[in-house]
Amino acid sequence: MECLVLCMGTVSQAKAAEIFSPTVCAQRVSDSDATAIMQAVFNDKFTELVDSYRKASSHSPPLTEAFVEKNRGLAFAICDNEGSFDSTSVYGTGVVFDLKLMALLMAQARALIFGASVSPSDPLALHDSLMSAFIDSGNDRSINPLRQVKDDMIVAGVTESQYSDLLNDPATSERVSVLFLASLNFLSLHERCHFGLDHGPKVAAIRNQSADRRPSLRHQLELDADRCAQAIINADESQFTYSPIAYFGLAMIVTTQVIVSAFAASAETTSHPSARTRLDMAQSQALQYLDGQSGPVVDVYRDTIRGFGDHMEKVAASADRRRASRRGVTGAP
Repeated sequence: MECLVLCMGTVSQAKAAEIFSPTVCAQRVSDSDATAIMQAVFNDKFTELVDSYRKASSHSPPLTEAFVEKNRGLAFAICDNEGSFDSTSVYGTGVVFDLKLMALLMAQARALIFGASVSPSDPLALHDSLMSAFIDSGNDRSINPLRQVKDDMIVAGVTESQYSDLLNDPATSERVSVLFLASLNFLSLHERCHFGLDHGPKVAAIRNQSADRRPSLRHQLELDADRCAQAIINADESQFTYSPIAYFGLAMIVTTQVIVSAFAASAETTSHPSARTRLDMAQSQALQYLDGQSGPVVDVYRDTIRGFGDHMEKVAASADRRRASRRGVTGAP
């Protein structure tokens, strides 16, 4: 793809290994497939969005020329950070994506798409099994998520042959890929929104605030980045069928937060609000996005958003119970 004024590819991925410190990238991953996927999402898809924005008859926030300028020349790296299921923005440099997070997102996509075949009466059961396995695994969290999906399917009565057929079916594979890439696209844009919204200087300023104020101020930055990423994706999807793909991408990302929070003292960290807070905001934004639209497809989207929100609430409650049991708290939700 011809490089636009933005010139996304000015920093090679070989050079990226030298740019990010061991603090944020413990072990650099050079897997060609994973790198190609993130190149397509972090660089190529963003370039496509910018090109579409510039051709649009009307320009609106958050994807403005100022936003684009602040995202110029960012690098990315895929890393294996022990115990991490996260991505990290390094202001002025770029973004580190944890390989385990990518694997878990692919596993979630498979669980959500394959789930209808495994249990038509409860299509979210397979996703619930995957999340429960992580939440119940203890601090180790060394589960192979793709293997876990297969094992759960076998337990549910799927044969090796049936699993292989699903895995290799072109239509099913495409649906998995769309969902997986949607989650990565949301994650990528969330991190780019941190740059585009000038969160670097704001984080520095928050460090000078009193200890009791810092968490809520940091949480607001995360919610602002969620809202920003969702708005960019929704604007892109509005050309098509108003699909709320941004909501599902965010929900899959937040699921990883649910897993990590199961081993924390609180559902919130110093930098991230609780999964429930993020999901509630995302659902409100997704439903508001569909307001004013009509037709049977839009009605299905609304029902799906609410249904998946209810499912995620149950996953979050499971993490709460796990966290409470580790701390010896009774009466957990």
